[in-house]
Order: sequence, then C-alpha cells, then structure tokens
Amino acid sequence: MTGRMWVNVLRVVFGLLAAAALGAAAVEAPTAGAFVSDFTVLAAAASCALLLYLGVQGLREPPDGAPSRLLDNVRGAVVLYLAVPGIVFGLLPVTQPSTLAVPWATTVMDGVLPLVLAADWLLTPPSRPVSYQDAAGWLVFPLAYTAYALIRGAATGDYPYPFLDPAVGNGGYGRVTGAVFLLLVLFVAVGSLVRQLGSTLATRPGPTAEAV
Repeated sequence: MTGRMWVNVLRVVFGLLAAAALGAAAVEAPTAGAFVSDFTVLAAAASCALLLYLGVQGLREPPDGAPSRLLDNVRGAVVLYLAVPGIVFGLLPVTQPSTLAVPWATTVMDGVLPLVLAADWLLTPPSRPVSYQDAAGWLVFPLAYTAYALIRGAATGDYPYPFLDPAVGNGGYGRVTGAVFLLLVLFVAVGSLVRQLGSTLATRPGPTAEAV
C-alpha cells in the first residue's frame, strides 16, 4: 500500500471516529439547540465531513491535479477551528460546556482531531501558498458564531460557554468583550501560524507537497 493510500485510509478512519464522537455527544447533549450551538461540535462536524470527503475521494480516484484553492482554504480553516478550542480547553482553566459530557468523545474532539488535522495539513500541505486575504477569511465563521451565540444567549438565557454569559462572574458585558477580544487575538495568532506553515511547505519540492 502506497503512502498516499495510507493517508487516505487514515483520513477515513479518523473521519469515522469523529462521527462516532459526535453521535455520542449528541445523545448526551441536554438539548438539540445546545448541541448544534457548540463551537467544538461544529468544528468537529466540519472535520468529520472533510476527512471523509478527502479520504473517500482519494481512495476512489487517482489525483488529477492540484486541489482547488477553495479546498485548500477549507482545510486551513478547519485546522484553525479545531486548534483554538483544543488550546483553550486543553491548556487554560476554562470550564467545559455541558454539551461535551462524554469523556472519550471530548478527548476525540478537543484532543485527537486537532492533532490529526494539523498533521494532515503538514504532511499534505496546500498546493499553493495561502494568501493573507484567504487566511483572513477563516475568521468570518468564528466572528459570525460569536454574534450568534451572544444573540441566542440574550434571547434564551442559554450561552454555550460561561465566558460568553454576562451574568456569570463580575464585569457583565465588559468582561465578555474582553474574553471575545482575547479569543480573536488567539484566532489571529493561530491562523497566522497555520497559514505560514502551509505556505512554507507548499513551496518546497518533494512528496509532502504532492496533491492527495
């Protein structure tokens, strides 16, 4: 079995693992609204779809050229969306949302998938350097999600994360604004790193830069 085929087999395996983790988390979620409003869940669902798509397509058909710019951008965005929650909940003293109540599923979504997608990005980098404009576009979804979470929380009283709830702790919306700003800084920093690594590896000749 070639290295390329192994990559695609592993993509399918981890895609199925992501699907199983999402299913387990969905069963234990307090409400359907809470489940689909969790950023980690949404990022894991995106990674599941992406891994299965890349893996199945790679196993069914030989590559007929470099991946599209859109596919490269989707891959980079998903790496970013998984990396930031993994950093926040893995390294910082932040309470896990009740949506992620299944320990092994939480480990998969917050620990395994970020590493898998990062490794996939590094071992099979984008076919061309990622522009700053494309990388900036990765921030649209987190910003839109934050607006949605705050509006939904104000209307229902159900916030996906305690640091977005102005009623938790002191400071109200001032504290929330500070938390959102720090998260934005983290997204920009991690996104810049993802872009830089992908662009650097994309310009290097060799097997890691081949289309998969």
